[in-house]
Amino acid sequence: MKKIFFILIFGIFAVSFANAQSKGKLGHINSQELVNLMPEAKAATDSLQKFTGAIQGEYERMAAELKKLAEDFEANKTAMSEIIRQQRINELNDKQGRLTEFERLGNQEVAKKEQELFKPISDKALKAIEDVAKEKGYQYIFDKARGGLLYAGPTDDVLPLVKTKLGLN
Repeated sequence: MKKIFFILIFGIFAVSFANAQSKGKLGHINSQELVNLMPEAKAATDSLQKFTGAIQGEYERMAAELKKLAEDFEANKTAMSEIIRQQRINELNDKQGRLTEFERLGNQEVAKKEQELFKPISDKALKAIEDVAKEKGYQYIFDKARGGLLYAGPTDDVLPLVKTKLGLN
């Protein structure tokens, strides 16, 4: 009786395992690596660096101006009347506030520009991944770049297939 029970349980596990395996293949890809291989990414990166450099240059100019005003204030504050000293402190505080606001807005603009430049590239990569998944019968493809997968054991890396699809080496 125990033998029959054991064989029955083993049979159920074997059928379940075979059924799970036939549901579809699993694959993984590093989407960031794929995007970095795409020629459009180099142009987008260069454009973003140029954009960021312009904002950084203006920030540095404003910071240097603030530093010079602060140094002048420190050097001359003892010779100033109270009303002039207070006016200069207000000017320094105002310039510091504008510099902080410029930094905040600059970071927002850089993030917006990055999204604008890289979204079409990401969309193209995603479309190629979906096409390969459909063509090759993959049920799931996990993205290793986003940290959603810690172990990619017996799955197939579909990066070579997607690179071929996109005509990349």
